Amino acid sequence: MENCPDVVGLKLAEASDILDGFQIDYIVTETISRKREPVQGVLRVIRQTESNGRLNLTVCRVPDLCGQGANDDDQ
Repeated sequence: MENCPDVVGLKLAEASDILDGFQIDYIVTETISRKREPVQGVLRVIRQTESNGRLNLTVCRVPDLCGQGANDDDQ
């Protein structure tokens, strides 16, 4: 996929805005831990791959460890 922006590390909401602006089709898959309690926090892109003309974003929830409001963008 040519001219595809790198959105790894961004909050999902930010990545979505960028990709929508470029009119790039994408799907989102959230990773979860099978051994721990569910994590509350903001979704961040941790992997970006391309398959069959579509971008695949893998996201995970990042907890707010410092109390700086990471949960305010819980998308």
